[in-house]
Amino acid sequence: VMQAAKRWKDAASLFLQVYNKVDENDALKDGALEEHAWCILHDGEADAATTELQQVRDNLEVLDGNGEAKARVWWRLGECFWRSGGKRLHVQKNSI
Repeated sequence: VMQAAKRWKDAASLFLQVYNKVDENDALKDGALEEHAWCILHDGEADAATTELQQVRDNLEVLDGNGEAKARVWWRLGECFWRSGGKRLHVQKNSI
């Protein structure tokens, strides 16, 4: 709801709370980090968002399946690239 209302700071704060409360092995952890990154990107923190999205990407890449989630993270990384003025993103050789 806060994302839809473009209340990026409030939404980021809630996603960070979820991220910090769930167990390391809980699937919600990556989802919360991804959404936190998306919120801080919209709040002008492209570099921090890139770092977080790369972490989510790396976590997803070792799992079979999850094609939609992987594609969404790559698209969001592209948005980070675009908004950061074209700074080069670190792309692992076997990631694409």
